[in-house]
Amino acid sequence: MENANTIAPGRLNMSLKSLSSSRAYLLLCLAYFAVMIGYYLFDPFGFEHPGRDTWHHLAVLRELMASPFDPSNPHLPTDEPSRYYTPLNILAAMVGQMFGIVPWALFSFMGAAMCVAFCAVTWLFARRYYKSDWAPAILLTILLFAWGAQRGHAGFHNFATFISSGGYPATQALVLGMLSWFLCLFALEEDRFYRLNLALLAVLTATIVITHQFSAFIMLAGTGSFILFHKAAAMDRKMTLLAALFVGGLLSLIWPYFNPLDVVLSASDPRWESDAKEMTTISYLILMAAPTILGILGFRDAKTGRVRWDILAPVLFFTSAYFLLVALDMSIAHRFPPAIILYLQLALAWATVSSSFFKKTSPAMRGILTTAGIIFIGFSMYIASMPRQMEFVTRASHGRMIPSVDEMQAHLPIGSVSFATKNIVYPLQSTGHRVVSIPRPEPVAPSLFERQAATDKFFDADTSQAERRALIRKWKATHIAFAPPDMTRAIAKELRKFGPSRKFTRNTEIITIQTMEVE
Repeated sequence: MENANTIAPGRLNMSLKSLSSSRAYLLLCLAYFAVMIGYYLFDPFGFEHPGRDTWHHLAVLRELMASPFDPSNPHLPTDEPSRYYTPLNILAAMVGQMFGIVPWALFSFMGAAMCVAFCAVTWLFARRYYKSDWAPAILLTILLFAWGAQRGHAGFHNFATFISSGGYPATQALVLGMLSWFLCLFALEEDRFYRLNLALLAVLTATIVITHQFSAFIMLAGTGSFILFHKAAAMDRKMTLLAALFVGGLLSLIWPYFNPLDVVLSASDPRWESDAKEMTTISYLILMAAPTILGILGFRDAKTGRVRWDILAPVLFFTSAYFLLVALDMSIAHRFPPAIILYLQLALAWATVSSSFFKKTSPAMRGILTTAGIIFIGFSMYIASMPRQMEFVTRASHGRMIPSVDEMQAHLPIGSVSFATKNIVYPLQSTGHRVVSIPRPEPVAPSLFERQAATDKFFDADTSQAERRALIRKWKATHIAFAPPDMTRAIAKELRKFGPSRKFTRNTEIITIQTMEVE
């Protein structure tokens, strides 16, 4: 018994020591992402709600799979380009075409791939930047859970967003941007593969700009800041790397599918309002960023007293821009909170990595803090998963959307064009059939302003049947599609006069316009 009592603690200490930072990080990634990736791989996860723009991205993959090198507009019956024809989407479409993967499954697989890639680039960047074996685990946890609220939204990088938006262009840009952070730090600190790294950084910069222009602005601001404020690298090396970023930006302008500069300079639809308008309020920023305020403790190196300008400068810049845009009442302001939070989280990771508080506390206090952290993370994961749980309930009571969408695809003839309401337009255009308009801004499709105005008028209660016939002739519509939440019974009755109708899951309805009614 004495030997057993004396050996047991030693074995326990050896077991704890054997749990290296690498293994701990892998276990953490599995804890955070295993279930999520499982759904992405084996279930159409996050696709059921007809109002989600996930369907919007499925249309892109479907068109690229049909014609990867000369695709038409995936949403509208026009020759206008699409800003969604990005390098990763084209590559994914070619893989899907090669292996016969249906678009919704392909997009789901992309979500799983981005989750894995996010874990990988967090590992690479954190070890290089913080010079700590445990920094990846700390940074990953902070990026996913150091939020005042778990709300999923394109452009965010919290746990809730990865659940259903892993394959979105904004998420792709986040992952590629963090990879650019690692590459620039590696090139600043290492002589190995220097020329190769310069070329990779230029190509990667071009890819990020093409993928999502606003996210590229957020991520590449960090890349430039890491280069400019690096405390040890020579100035000529810094200038060379900044030149590589500039060259990458120029390379993006020769992308044959669309010009990123056109996206940036195009005017937005003045009638369109984001469904996240409350995100432009300062109170919302405070709510979302609340835990990251502690990141101010990481802006200064406690040992040297130096200010970490590489992360402080982006925080100051994006915060100033946010307040200016809020004062001007510009809707683009809602895209700035995640940028502010991101760089505050990098500072919070510095504060955590540098702190000796946890080591100095008693074992009992460490146990309490660890337990509290686990409870908070578990609760955050539960809150973040609630929308997905509601989707499962909706599936059980109203049927699944994907089989219904497949029925719509079979029902509609090739070349059909539909006037469609907001709760059916996204699933409908994901079938490969075009609609007159989509209810979102598309900077490189100038006709969309007029198209959306025509769609709004078509479904307006005050529009006469004669006016609707004129709109049908002008926009060459062959079908009318609507969902019950978008339509009163009186208007639906008037629309059915244009021809026979068919109902699909959740009472969505498609009317085939009779030629005699239009002429």
